[in-house]
Amino acid sequence: MRSSILMLAGAAAWLQASVALSEPRQLPAGVRATLSGFVSEHDGMELVLVPSGRFTMGSDSGRHDERPAHAVDLDAFLIDRQEVTNGQFGRFVTETSYRPKGAWKSSDAKDRAQQPVTLVTFADASAYAQWAGRRLPTEAEWERAAAVGGVLGMTGGVWEWTRDWYDRFAYAARANVVTKNPHGPADGAEVEERFRTSKGGNERSTRKVVRGGPSIGGPKELARVSRRAAMNPTHWAEDTGFRCVLSLPGSGG
Repeated sequence: MRSSILMLAGAAAWLQASVALSEPRQLPAGVRATLSGFVSEHDGMELVLVPSGRFTMGSDSGRHDERPAHAVDLDAFLIDRQEVTNGQFGRFVTETSYRPKGAWKSSDAKDRAQQPVTLVTFADASAYAQWAGRRLPTEAEWERAAAVGGVLGMTGGVWEWTRDWYDRFAYAARANVVTKNPHGPADGAEVEERFRTSKGGNERSTRKVVRGGPSIGGPKELARVSRRAAMNPTHWAEDTGFRCVLSLPGSGG
């Protein structure tokens, strides 16, 4: 009797979310619904549904590259409830014979299977995401998920790779408009005209955006999900890992 009630409750929760969000009922390939949410059949990761809608990205009181706060519309997507772990990354390496570009393989990661994977480059993170049937999030998706809640370790843990190239003037270019599913610069080498007009010089977007990360300015700094940082995609660090996302059928992600 109890199990039947739980099953009905889980089905009702999924139906209610689908109707409320006006999202397709069809799940992406390789994803199954559970009583508590969704699970990837590729790597067993629990996934959280982030609804479509408009949110305020950035902060008028944050650092210069977080300004101004601006409106962004995003399609719905699924995001990993937590960072990819050493155990999951190790399984990927074993099953595919992948050779990590970072220092992960020479570390003690195997002794910390449940801890977030670190010491991985952007290429390592992207390779895992592709193997798992997902992708890395845009920084807009990352910030939206952090604001919605239900996703673990978004602040105070490791920095997390995103798919976007870093553009410190991106938010200024979006002021007073509503941007749909924004991405960073198209590649990592294009010289942007707005860099020159903003007196930034002939900058190039040679770094990828990383989000989250440990607190370096106390609780107030830690709580601000709009914090941005950037990292050379060929580098790795002891405090940099990743999580993945998956677009829903019919979305533009």
